[in-house]
Amino acid sequence: ESSKHKTMVEWTVHKFGGTSVGSAKSMGECLNIIKPICSKDANGKHQRVAVVVSAMGGKPKVTDLLLDLVHAAAADRVDEIELKT
Repeated sequence: ESSKHKTMVEWTVHKFGGTSVGSAKSMGECLNIIKPICSKDANGKHQRVAVVVSAMGGKPKVTDLLLDLVHAAAADRVDEIELKT
C-alpha cells in the first residue's frame, strides 16, 4: 500500500492597501519591494509570491477574508474556500 505524502509549498504573501496604493508613486514603491522577491532562489527556482492589492473598506474586511482562506487552505479544508462577496 502506498502512502500519500503532501509536499508543503512555501509562499511569500505581501498585502498592500490604503496609502500604500494611494498614488502612482506609492504603487511604484510597492513594486520595488516585490521585484527582488520574484527573482530565482539559490537553486535556480522562482519563488512563489502572492501579491494582494486592496484598498477596499467596509464589511467584511478584506484582510479577515484572506486570513480565513489561508487558514482553510492550510488545514486542507478546500470546501471552505470560496469567494465571499
